[in-house]
Amino acid sequence: MNEVKFDGRVIMDFELRHTRTGAAVGDIRMAVSFGKKGEDGRYQSFLINGTVWGDLAKEAHRYALKGAFVSLTGQLQEESWDDKTTGVKRSKFKVAVKDASYLPPTNWRTNPEPRAPWTAEEVDNSNSFNHHSDFNPDTSGSMDDIPF
Repeated sequence: MNEVKFDGRVIMDFELRHTRTGAAVGDIRMAVSFGKKGEDGRYQSFLINGTVWGDLAKEAHRYALKGAFVSLTGQLQEESWDDKTTGVKRSKFKVAVKDASYLPPTNWRTNPEPRAPWTAEEVDNSNSFNHHSDFNPDTSGSMDDIPF
């Protein structure tokens, strides 16, 4: 079974696009931290890229703002291509997102984004804006913890 799950912070606002047939699609980029803090005070981390389709893409456009905590579940896929300038074969892995949960950025109350969908009541009454009742990440970090 090919299923992966990553928890991390969105590193750039989600941009919603539409195909010629009208299907909603977009790419999500997130930083996933692991291990212990280094001497510089930052966690080791890596980037995850994902592609989101349909209603999930519309939801991501609303909730996947820079700094938001996100939990993604999906399938790992490899994309490959020939570099046009060097002719070298290249590849990368992406997540085909099947499900996602979001929490607002940690500085949301002091610096709300223009399209931020969260109301103070929603933030106070919910740990997540999806149906995952068991999703309860540590959100004590700050925007400075995002390594990019």
